[in-house]
Amino acid sequence: MSKTKLFRLLWRFNAFVIAIAGIFAVGILAIAILLLIKDATRTRNVTSVVNVDSEEEIDEEWSFGSFREVPGTSIVLLPLETEQNYSFEYSGKAANSVRNILFLDTVNQNQRWLVNQSEQLILKYKPVVPPAQE
Repeated sequence: MSKTKLFRLLWRFNAFVIAIAGIFAVGILAIAILLLIKDATRTRNVTSVVNVDSEEEIDEEWSFGSFREVPGTSIVLLPLETEQNYSFEYSGKAANSVRNILFLDTVNQNQRWLVNQSEQLILKYKPVVPPAQE
């Protein structure tokens, strides 16, 4: 009889261990699924991109960036930036870009845009300074 009780006790212990391992595995699987869903539905941010799709509804916000001085002159650059928010598959997407640059002369109070319209995409810009200022 003692062997039967020992095997019953061992069988119950095995069942308990298997149940705990199953609960642990289900918990790990649930966490993995939640992380995958969170990653698939997050807002994606990109720079130097402009969405021109006419069929999508695009929320576009225009703003000025930070002033940037041109060394050796009284001119400062002020970039005109856009942020576009639109839906992308299962998540949102945000695109930031520089569309134009305003040149401000702080002495003469003159201003001038780099281009006449703000339909271009400016990937990179750097002020050109006289050789003596470098």
